[in-house]
Amino acid sequence: MALAMPWVHHTAAQSRKPKYVREYKDRHGVNRLEFRRKGIKGWPLRPPLRSDAFWEDYNAALAGGIPPGVASRGQRLPVATTGSMRWLCIGYKKSAAFKRLDITTQTRRGAILDRFCQEHGDKPFTLLERAHLSKIRDCLTSAPMEQLSLIA
Repeated sequence: MALAMPWVHHTAAQSRKPKYVREYKDRHGVNRLEFRRKGIKGWPLRPPLRSDAFWEDYNAALAGGIPPGVASRGQRLPVATTGSMRWLCIGYKKSAAFKRLDITTQTRRGAILDRFCQEHGDKPFTLLERAHLSKIRDCLTSAPMEQLSLIA
């Protein structure tokens, strides 16, 4: 027998999760919310369910954008179109020359290239000149190792 609670008014829409939302408990026991749509990689959503932050992330993901909660933690790299800087970097990472490097060097150089591609990955590499790389390198004053790796 269901208990009547006149002070709580739930509609059917309030008791169900919004469309494309998956709620689960991760391996550490933390409740997670994820936006999952067929054919698209999932986006994490900020909890709790139905909070203002949740709706902000959900609406951005539903519109096909990057949810604000994800954008603050890092962005996905641009799609690698043929002839782009990202395409060139992916080709380099698959090359024998890259695979001959020490694993630590591969990891560091790969991270540097990924950060480079976040800003410049969609640009065509055929228009890139040494002067452009020097200008980009000079902006990396906080990381001298990145400066050397970008030009070397």
